[in-house]
Amino acid sequence: LNGFGKAGKVEKVFKIYSDMQSQGLVPDKVVQNALIDGLCKGGEMDEAYKSFKILFKKGSLCVEIFNVLINGFCKAGKVAK
Repeated sequence: LNGFGKAGKVEKVFKIYSDMQSQGLVPDKVVQNALIDGLCKGGEMDEAYKSFKILFKKGSLCVEIFNVLINGFCKAGKVAK
């Protein structure tokens, strides 16, 4: 996920993540972190934030995911967000 995000292939990030869920796999914190990080590195901050909010509502966040999102906003120049 992270590699596709870095390469700007955000649609592939979502596809893999969706495929995992449709096969009954429950993404763990490492996969969730890679999803958010890949979206941030792919420049998709709105999508990263949307995904973050979904994970937040499910109660499945960890400190690392917060850090990845904050770092992504800082690098995007959106510190106020």
